[in-house]
Parts: sequence; structure tokens; C-alpha cells
Amino acid sequence: MNNLAKSACRHLLRPVISVLLRAGFTWKEFSMVSREMYVDVATREYGIEGRPTNISRVAILTGLSRKQVREHRRQLEDRTADDSGSFYMNPATRVITGWHEDPDFSTEGRPNELAPRGERSFADLLARYGGDIPPVALEKELRRTGVIEEADNGMLRATKRVFMPEGLDEQYLRLFGAHIHDLASTMSYNARADQPRFQRAASAEKVPVAIAAKFHQIVRKQGQELLQRLDAWLAQHEATTNEAVTRIGVGIYFFQDEDAAA
Repeated sequence: MNNLAKSACRHLLRPVISVLLRAGFTWKEFSMVSREMYVDVATREYGIEGRPTNISRVAILTGLSRKQVREHRRQLEDRTADDSGSFYMNPATRVITGWHEDPDFSTEGRPNELAPRGERSFADLLARYGGDIPPVALEKELRRTGVIEEADNGMLRATKRVFMPEGLDEQYLRLFGAHIHDLASTMSYNARADQPRFQRAASAEKVPVAIAAKFHQIVRKQGQELLQRLDAWLAQHEATTNEAVTRIGVGIYFFQDEDAAA
């Protein structure tokens, strides 16, 4: 069972990590968030008679030490705690953050234009925050992603506050997290429920690649029509009083294995 869980986890994480890498999210950040969520779920879902799980049991379930469990619980209780400290940032993010926050390179939170070389220059910024990444490689990546640009006078300016290697926007990342969460939550619920929620899929293993686009159009058309009907139904049944409410919904998506599509 443990090997099967590992295999399922790898399969699940491949597309997730693909997006996280494009968002500039490092494995250290992922590791920290993962530990925090292990503590959160173990605390919420494995207590006795509805009470939060005690620290010792959380440590046993998660494999973390009691000290680590206490630390992550404090972070969960205080969301103002900085859970993405500079130690966990990728080098490009550290450079951009330093450019905006270090008074040697900024003025009242606004990044200064920097000379390529010299005192308090871009070279100094890279030396201070770039870690062991070669400065030439780091500068090339920042230019490629449009994070920095060169002015007519040769000075360098920061054009973005966030480093995302593939230019993902914040709205996409919110939707990514929400949609993956919704599907995974339904499947998690179904694993332990006597009356599982609806969750079905239709797929075939040996469909000609040339047919995939046609099927996609069918899904797009019929899926949109169904979603519009369901959305109208939900709109008609939104609460208008102070009665108890909950969030419900349905998602439809087309999928195609990338390897087969190549």
C-alpha cells in the first residue's frame, strides 16, 4: 500500500510541480508548506470525539518531531507569520525582494535604478542575494522573464515585483489551487463516506490523436451548455435569508496525456 501511495503521489504531483516551477516556487517552499498541511490535516481530522489531535499523535502520524509540530501549529494559528521567508525563496525572488526592500537598493519600498557595476549596483545586488547562482545566468533569466529592463542610459530597473519564470498571473494560480482542491476534496471525502459525492470520468486509452481535437470540441460545447444550466439553477437557489449556507459546485474538464499528444 505504501508503494502504491508513493506512485499515486508522484502521478499527482507531476502536473502540480510543473505549475509551481513556472511560478518560481522552490522545493524548499513546497517542503515547508507540505509539512504545515500535514500538521493541519492530522490535527483537524484525527482527534478523538471531535477534539484537535494532540501533539504526540500528530508527530506519530506525520513523522515530524513534537517540536516541529508545535512550530507549525503556531504558524497555522498566526497567519501573519511569514511562511515564505527569504531562506526558502529561489535566488531570483530573493534578488527582486532585496531590490524592493533593502534600503541600499530602494527608496521607501520603491526599487532604485541601478548601474550594472560599482557601489550599490546591480552587481552588488546579485552578490548579496543571488546565492551561488552565477551572476551572468541570473541576470539572463531576469531579463528573459521581463523582471528587469535596461533604460536608454544603461541603468537597470525592476519592472515586476514577482518572479514567475513562465509569466503565470495571480488569478491563474488562485484558480489552479481552487480547482485541484475541489476535485481532491471530493475524492478524499468519497474514500471515507457511506454516501459518496458524484465523481465520474469518461476516458479511452487508444483514441487516434487526430480525433482528440474533435472530442475536445464536443466537450467544450456540451460541457459549457451543462454548466450554464447548472449555474442558472445555483443562481436561483442562493440564500436570501440568514439561514446556514455552504459552498457547492461542479467542474468539467477535458484531459489528454501530453506524451500521447506529442
